[in-house]
Amino acid sequence: MRKACLLLIVLLLCAALCACGSSPVNDGATEESGTHNGIVIRQDAEGLVKVRIENGELTVSFDASKWGDLIAIYHDREPESTNHLAEGSLGEPKTVHGLSGKATDAYVARVDALDVNEYGFVLPSVVVLMEDGSLEWFQADPFIPEIKSFGALPWLKDITDLSFEPSREGNRTIFATDSDGQRWDVRSFCALMYVFDYEWVCEIGPAPDDDIEAIIVNFDTSEKLSVRKGLLNMGDAYAFYTGKYTLSADDGNPLFSIELWDELELDMSNPDFSSTPTLSSTYSLHADSIYMTLTLLKGDPLNKGMKEYSFWQPQAQEGLGGE
Repeated sequence: MRKACLLLIVLLLCAALCACGSSPVNDGATEESGTHNGIVIRQDAEGLVKVRIENGELTVSFDASKWGDLIAIYHDREPESTNHLAEGSLGEPKTVHGLSGKATDAYVARVDALDVNEYGFVLPSVVVLMEDGSLEWFQADPFIPEIKSFGALPWLKDITDLSFEPSREGNRTIFATDSDGQRWDVRSFCALMYVFDYEWVCEIGPAPDDDIEAIIVNFDTSEKLSVRKGLLNMGDAYAFYTGKYTLSADDGNPLFSIELWDELELDMSNPDFSSTPTLSSTYSLHADSIYMTLTLLKGDPLNKGMKEYSFWQPQAQEGLGGE
């Protein structure tokens, strides 16, 4: 009996060792999230989308078994549309076009504030960390024939890590951490892809002759900005400011510190920003697909008595003394 027990134990040990030895090697072919032999795999929590990064090239695929209900919702809302990625081919990898360079990592998540479609549900968004430390993003949309990057997020650089955490208001969102350890909530930056390409208009009140008093702001990439105040419809400006801004963060939320000088007091051919600014203030920044909102936290308001400024992007280049 004892010999039989010992023989059984030996057989069980041999079986266990054989099972361990026959386990598949993690050679990058695994579907699990992680980094395997230089291949990065990232998925959202629900398994809807898989991102694969190999040699800097990023592809995305969709798990057909997870998309059935969402496809039904899509067709209910868009009965005339053609699903360019038929359910049977959702798993086929699709190259993401338009990335500015090599991708090194990504985060995939469904974030309400980043959804730019009206499908009746929130699509997964993908924030991509590039080799140079910048970020780009796109929506993982199986209902379009080609997936493209929306481009680089403004201002964020030297990013080293991406995470998914609760924001100050409690909603989970994607955070980026830079080389200095500063965390940034990416939502407002994703909405400001073209912040340098447009003039931003804030209507501050009615004016005579059915006109509108407004503030127009231009940002540039070298942390300079210009501000004009005047009548929007007439195109007449009565105040011109120029200055500089710096970006910081409070618990991931972006803050603008702004210093402005009255252009009448500057030599605009070579402005000297070492003197005391006319206006100096700090604003919190929030942006969505329509508005960029600056809320005064301290300092001088852009307009007397106002704390909150909601800017939008019309074709404003011809107004308020603009060229």
